[in-house]
Amino acid sequence: MRASFPSLRPNTFVYTAVISALASANQWELALEHFEKMKALAKADPDVRPNQYTFSAVISACGRGGKLDTALALYEEMRGTPGLQVTSACSVFALQPLLLFKASLQLWGYAIQ
Repeated sequence: MRASFPSLRPNTFVYTAVISALASANQWELALEHFEKMKALAKADPDVRPNQYTFSAVISACGRGGKLDTALALYEEMRGTPGLQVTSACSVFALQPLLLFKASLQLWGYAIQ
């Protein structure tokens, strides 16, 4: 990310915006890659620590990409992360793509029977 924007210092807001944009573009692999980089950087720099919005964005990206197991694992990680305020609205936003994907699969199953 720094190569594209050399004067931009990565922080939670910047990473969350990038991950959210990648989720909107159906680029779940890149969103997950940036999320993992972010978590690695957070060990040395608390300004880069993922928050509930970051988690929601990467969960949404994985859900849209059909990676349900990965999305659910990230949701559990979010719920287990100390200091995060995981509200019901945050949970609904994060899990909405998973629910839609599962419903689509069920409808598809009914359609081909």
